[in-house]
Order: sequence, then C-alpha cells, then structure tokens
Amino acid sequence: MTVDPAAALPLSNAPGAPERRTTDRGAPGLAPILTLRIVIGTVLALAAAGASIPLFRASISTSVWGPFIAGDPAVTIRRYSSPWVVAAAGALLLAGLLLVFVVTDLVRLRRVRRSAH
Repeated sequence: MTVDPAAALPLSNAPGAPERRTTDRGAPGLAPILTLRIVIGTVLALAAAGASIPLFRASISTSVWGPFIAGDPAVTIRRYSSPWVVAAAGALLLAGLLLVFVVTDLVRLRRVRRSAH
C-alpha cells in the first residue's frame, strides 16, 4: 500500500488545494447590525418570558366543593388546563432560544471589536 505524500500535508499546503482565505471579522458596518440584533433579541426574549406568566396563570382554574361531612370546611380543587401550560412552556422555550441567539451575537460582536483594534 502506497501513501500519497500530499495526504500527510495540512490542507492549506497541499499541492493544488485552494488557498484558504481568512474571514474579515472586522467588516465595516457589522458591529451596528450585531448591536441591533442583540437589542431586539433581548427585548423579544423578555417579552416572551413575560408572556409566559399570564399564560400559565390562565391555565389555573379553581373549583370549590361543599364539605363532604357536615361541619368540615369546603374543599378547594385547583386544576390546570394543558393547552395553556403548553403555551406558557412554548413561550419560555422561545425566550431561551432568543437568549442563545443574543449570547451568540454578543460573542460575535466581541470578536469583531477585538479584531478591529
């Protein structure tokens, strides 16, 4: 079995391999776009997290039943409506995903600013 000597070389030095280009992380105008995306993502994440609270509260319904034995207090039963709970969980999931995007853009913005200096 013969081994091609070019296969042992790194990709950038292999004969006939395309030249690797470095990305221009300091592209002009990229920082304001990332900043805008961070602000919008943060506002939407907070709105989605805030919307989950009334959604969850809408899922709760209480029923008061009379006493089963004379002289006992009334029985209060709390029930949860599944569609409202799922909607609240979906809003929290959306908020979490938006926060992941915000953190990703924060890292990108940091790299852009660092490479610009």
